[in-house]
Amino acid sequence: MNLNLRRGNVHPEAESTPADRKLVEAFGSLNPAVAGLPHLVFPNTRDHFRRCMARLRGTPGVWELQVPHDVGGVAFVREDYGPEDFHLWGLRENQQAVERMRNTHLEFQMVMDAGVPVDVLREMAAHPVKDYYSYLEHLPGWMGRLGWAYVALEPEGEMALLVVEPGRSGVVDRVGLELAAQAEGVFRLIRAGGRHHWTLLPPG
Repeated sequence: MNLNLRRGNVHPEAESTPADRKLVEAFGSLNPAVAGLPHLVFPNTRDHFRRCMARLRGTPGVWELQVPHDVGGVAFVREDYGPEDFHLWGLRENQQAVERMRNTHLEFQMVMDAGVPVDVLREMAAHPVKDYYSYLEHLPGWMGRLGWAYVALEPEGEMALLVVEPGRSGVVDRVGLELAAQAEGVFRLIRAGGRHHWTLLPPG
């Protein structure tokens, strides 16, 4: 894991070690709320994304990004795209575009299942503070209805967070074993001494 940090972009809560600063830059806190859910942190690569989707058996959609295609495969041209349209990510034409579009620069880049209930999507869309750290802190409250989420972490999406609802830790365990067996830098956040620490998963 690259612990080189961009100067001038460190949260005031950060302590003196590079690992602490990296934790705060990625999550906004030394005790991120999402660490209480089954999760993994790892390099944000195309291969890792595909392996996660295969294990989750998910139909990925990109949150807060308009789908490129409407029903029938035609271009999506309506101006009223909203939570009710998120299910359109499940269309074959839109699935083909997910990998390309998930790397589009967004303030908060998250991939989640295209079939999630529209009520939680409306709640997320109405969230009053639409910034990266606020979304991360509120994610646990939505996770029971989302099921899972794949989040590109700061800085610049170099690392990704896979987080799942309580009760699906087995999926995270299997993904962790698979990723750690073929790549370095697969972590969990473990709480000790009143705060969280990066804990490296051993190679498989």
